[in-house]
Amino acid sequence: MLQVDNIHSYYGDSHVLQGVSVNVKKGSLSVLLGRNGMGKTTTIRSIIGFTPPRQGKIRFQGNEIQKLPSYRVAQLGIGLVPQGRGVFPNLTVKENLTIAARNSSRRGWTLDRIYELFPRLKERASSMGGNLSGGEQQMLTIGRALMTNPDLLLLDEPSEGLSPLMVQEVENIISALKQEGLSMLMVEQNISMALHVADWVYVMCKGEVVFDGSPDDLKRNDAVKHKYLGMSS
Repeated sequence: MLQVDNIHSYYGDSHVLQGVSVNVKKGSLSVLLGRNGMGKTTTIRSIIGFTPPRQGKIRFQGNEIQKLPSYRVAQLGIGLVPQGRGVFPNLTVKENLTIAARNSSRRGWTLDRIYELFPRLKERASSMGGNLSGGEQQMLTIGRALMTNPDLLLLDEPSEGLSPLMVQEVENIISALKQEGLSMLMVEQNISMALHVADWVYVMCKGEVVFDGSPDDLKRNDAVKHKYLGMSS
């Protein structure tokens, strides 16, 4: 589905990603873990085209996309749930959702299906995006991305700033999307939640992948957990 092969990305002269390789198999969820500032969000930005890599290749469903503008990447079937949510505060919930709608036979995400997945959004359909709680905004951001009917969903810190109850709700939503067969790549700081839902895990440090394996592989690797994630044995 997605192959990120040895990419090098920069902010100005700052060499942020230094040979990152990541894969997402069709219908699976891969997770990027690591401390803040290690290059996880830059990896997402490189895939979607906000920070194009200067070296390396990114292939999506067999097509090279590393030189494409972001709107073309999205049109090919990659959806984004950005860090910080980015809802339109002066549009209603319904308008936030419908503005992103793209007709597609791939998955058929419609407004009714979004309301089925997020009943709270249906209740708040006429409310302005800026008046929603943090958890409601996160639901809206995920729903908006789904309305593009993506084949691959990129999620950047979907549990950031949420209460434990809402973190569990986000985990439930991600699990439901896995059951739908949606392919996903997620950046996440909540390690427990990430390991519950992940099929494959990458750990990043200083712009490089320092570990990749199954969640069980990581759970058994005390050295990686302690050195790169600050977890006790």
